[in-house]
Amino acid sequence: MKKTHPEWYTEDLLNGPDFQVNLRIPRDTLPKKLNMKRDWTEEQKEEFRQSGEKEARDEEREKAADVIAHKVANLKRVVLGAPMEHCIHSCMEEKQSFAPCQINYRPDESYWVFQSDKDCITVYFQLNFHTKMEQELANTLCIELKNTKQCKPGVSIQYFPQELGVPETIKEQFKEAANLKSNPGMISMKLEKKVHLARGYD
Repeated sequence: MKKTHPEWYTEDLLNGPDFQVNLRIPRDTLPKKLNMKRDWTEEQKEEFRQSGEKEARDEEREKAADVIAHKVANLKRVVLGAPMEHCIHSCMEEKQSFAPCQINYRPDESYWVFQSDKDCITVYFQLNFHTKMEQELANTLCIELKNTKQCKPGVSIQYFPQELGVPETIKEQFKEAANLKSNPGMISMKLEKKVHLARGYD
């Protein structure tokens, strides 16, 4: 948050176990409205209408609001992607210092991040689609992923159909995940420093 939203980040923490990060949007980033004043004369009001100042200010406010909305929309991506970013930095430094973690990003879907080697990151994604059509489409796409290794060297995407259960790597580190259900299954993606991260994280 300090890197992605520095002007919003604050050290002032709200009380309670549900708050880990607090952000404060500065009001001065949004230009003030321009309106006619009550004590203006008709000539002043007409001059203001013709000047286009209000329209120009409204456009400034709209652009500033778009910037704020875009940053708010990115919050979820920043928070959920933080473990992967941390792990990638460990891979870039080739220090096997990242502890495996599980992120529950939906009620019935989680993902797991592992530093599978000193310069490799592997992420497992649990998939759960709820309609028959979605499940069949997802299954077809996941089956196609099996051949990605042959298509491009270095790319490592694996598909674990639901009948195979939870991958052993996850079960070894997270015992409570052993009985998780997924439909059509799980996928994993592996990134290597020498192949995918050679140009740096950014």
